[in-house]
Amino acid sequence: MSGTAPSSRPSILLTSPSAFARSVYVRFLSLWTPSFVRSMLYGQVLSVALTSISVLTTELVDRNWVLPSTQVFFSYASMFIVYTPYTVYKYGMKGWCKLIVHDGWKYLILTLGDFEAGYLYIKAFGYTDLMSCMLLDAWTIPVCMLACWAVMHVRYHWTQVLGVVICIGGLALLVTSDLLTGKNGDATRSGEGDGFMLAASTLYGFVNAVEEFLVRRSPLYEVLGQMGLWGMVASSVQSSILERQKWKTSTWDGVTAGLLIGQTISSSATFTTYSIQMMLFRMASSPFF
Repeated sequence: MSGTAPSSRPSILLTSPSAFARSVYVRFLSLWTPSFVRSMLYGQVLSVALTSISVLTTELVDRNWVLPSTQVFFSYASMFIVYTPYTVYKYGMKGWCKLIVHDGWKYLILTLGDFEAGYLYIKAFGYTDLMSCMLLDAWTIPVCMLACWAVMHVRYHWTQVLGVVICIGGLALLVTSDLLTGKNGDATRSGEGDGFMLAASTLYGFVNAVEEFLVRRSPLYEVLGQMGLWGMVASSVQSSILERQKWKTSTWDGVTAGLLIGQTISSSATFTTYSIQMMLFRMASSPFF
């Protein structure tokens, strides 16, 4: 796999202004292959799903409902319910048990990284504002590119690296501008929250690269089924240890109930996100996500 553009793309002609214009137009049209269009559409669906999850999480935090381990349990449960039975159907119970014995530890480590990244991501909403959480998308990209280079020896064109640097620089200027103009929201412990977000984005970067590595070598249902299984175990254990008391002290009223219904819907969005994310990894790459 390579991050460089395919060499079969039409060349840019410099013989005349009209030839240059036509060649640029033809080269632009060559971008719109079925694979590229599907990748772009999947990316937009993922953006909508992730945005809805962020907004719902912010609303829950504002209602004093900060239970990150409990929150991510539902997305893992949905993956387990859908993909694990199909995995058992394809492999048989004996084959599925062999998968657990021989490869279960790999998926356990992967899922722990994904789960803790999600936990830190949601936890950060209790300390900082939604604007600062935009840093997650920015820092994940260079970390994921570095991990892909180390794990799968992906080569990137210098223009791709430059594009990432420019995007991160622009986002940093945006955040700095909002801070200087007093648009920092109601965050009271933004430094701690930004630390959680930075740790989450770093974990997500490495996890996305490993997920791409696995999904290119194993069936999609196997990867997602195993992540659902081990994610349920990790989230249920951690929530019972860290959030047992918060279950009693969290705000439970009509508004919170409505938000939790929305959160249940967002869990379905998260399930869809994981499914489309894996297909996107096969079609494009994890830094694209």
